[in-house]
Amino acid sequence: MFTHLVDFLCRCSGIREDALRLAPSGRVMAATQGLLLLAVALFSTVAAGYALHRVFVTSSLSWMAGAVLGPLWGIFIFALDRSLALSFDPGAAPWPRAAAAAVRLTLAGVVAMAISTPLILRIAEPVLAADLRQRQREMVAKEAEQNASAVGLPGYRDELERLQSGVAEQRTRLRGEPDTMIYRLAVAARSRADQQYGAVSSVNNARIAAARREISNLEAIDERTDEQENQRRTLQASIRAWQSEIRTAAASQQAARTEVDRIQRDWLEVEERRLAGMEQAIGPLQSTVRDATSEVARRRPEAEVKWTELTEATLINQYGALRRITRNPSHPDRAALVQTETALHILWFLIEVAVLLMKVSWPKGELDAAIETLTDVNQRRIKDEAELLNAIDQERLRAWHIAALRIIRRRSNHLLKVRQRESKADVLHTQLERIQHEFDARGSGNAAPKTADGIAAVH
Repeated sequence: MFTHLVDFLCRCSGIREDALRLAPSGRVMAATQGLLLLAVALFSTVAAGYALHRVFVTSSLSWMAGAVLGPLWGIFIFALDRSLALSFDPGAAPWPRAAAAAVRLTLAGVVAMAISTPLILRIAEPVLAADLRQRQREMVAKEAEQNASAVGLPGYRDELERLQSGVAEQRTRLRGEPDTMIYRLAVAARSRADQQYGAVSSVNNARIAAARREISNLEAIDERTDEQENQRRTLQASIRAWQSEIRTAAASQQAARTEVDRIQRDWLEVEERRLAGMEQAIGPLQSTVRDATSEVARRRPEAEVKWTELTEATLINQYGALRRITRNPSHPDRAALVQTETALHILWFLIEVAVLLMKVSWPKGELDAAIETLTDVNQRRIKDEAELLNAIDQERLRAWHIAALRIIRRRSNHLLKVRQRESKADVLHTQLERIQHEFDARGSGNAAPKTADGIAAVH
């Protein structure tokens, strides 16, 4: 059974079976090359099957697509790698060999990327799923913002916040003093009236007290002179004047305070009406905001269903998530994904070029000599067969030329005879016309024998 397995691997390698029969020691290299080709094709099948399953993940045919198209991709990779391995000649000149190696290395890099990328997506599936889920939420939130803008919710909310802030400020303002210019002027006037009353009452009360003491002293005298009586009366008049000044200042003070209270009441009435209007406007606006919020909330499930489908773990979505993570320096999984991706790319590149490296590094042995010998034999055989075929073709061409010349001669002779007949006929016709003219010209009887002689001569 092991012999049959080795034979199968040797056939997979593509190395000539007649060369392996001439050099049995080369079966090891052939079997190794065939095993590498089969291993790469097998992993390519698995990777392509997973990738195709992710491509058609939203369809019920995803498993069928992976099961059918995955092996086809594996067969294609097997045939491509086999052709690359068989077409490379390690014994060629340096520059042609370097050019051939560059082409094969480029193809190996492309194939390695195509194989390793689906495996990376499968390994990083949990991280990519979290990124897709986050993207789904962001897109749903973004669409909710767009729906909110469509129904005017941000403007309504801003207006409601402005009104609520205005109501709070208005209530705070009502707890304080009026801030109008007229109120400030009235307060200033009240302050001046208070100061005036304080100053007048302080000075006049002192004067009144002093005057009363003086009057008491005067009244204590039993026999007052006229001068003392006049002084007492003057003092009493002064006391009445000073008291009048105090009453006038007190009235001014009271009037100023009354004016301040009136202005404050008027201001409070106006500002309370304004507050009531603002509070009254809040109610309909809150109702509008609730309606708009309900409309946005009604559209949200539709957006979630849509973006859940659009951000499903398909191949393109997973690859996009991988690129977003690897390009985001602040992502916590970026370093691990970059290292894993680089390692898998390098690994599959080395696997792809393993056959090429094996052919370059494997020492030249009996198998190479057998292949060269058989190649020389075949080239000589092909050359001899080509020369024989060329000679046959030349002989056939010569025979065809001879036959063509014969046909041309026959045709030329036939044309010559036809032309001779046509020439004789033209001569006879010319003579007949001449005789006819002569006969018509003479119109005599002796012309008939001559004409008959002429006709006989022509014949």
